[in-house]
Amino acid sequence: MKVAGGGGSFELTDEEMSEFNKRFNAWLNRKDSLIILDFCKEEGITRARLQQLCARDEKLQHTYQRAKEHTERMLIKGGLSNRFNPGFSKFLLQSRHGYQTTEVVRHEGPAAPIIKENDGRSKDLTIKDKFDE
Repeated sequence: MKVAGGGGSFELTDEEMSEFNKRFNAWLNRKDSLIILDFCKEEGITRARLQQLCARDEKLQHTYQRAKEHTERMLIKGGLSNRFNPGFSKFLLQSRHGYQTTEVVRHEGPAAPIIKENDGRSKDLTIKDKFDE
């Protein structure tokens, strides 16, 4: 049985919700499960409809969270092993899983103490001259 109401307000009974959650769990345990949108396509619903259903049912919400973590894990493993294009894995992790690129900046050299002192407080950096004291 497919879930009706792809984008509408059709509500499921508790029994239908339980059956839907069982199908979601079964899909999650398949070897080819990776993208949650594939499950939505199989069920004939939109991602927005899945999120509506998850908001209504705690068990389904838990399954959805597991599916997101599964996808994240698979993207990381696939990117590291070159099974998937690492650049595309990075793109999906950033766009769908909240990952961010951060850069670590090391301050070295004679101005390092002044830079560290001003870090985060000012965009402008002025080097104190000994004659200004």
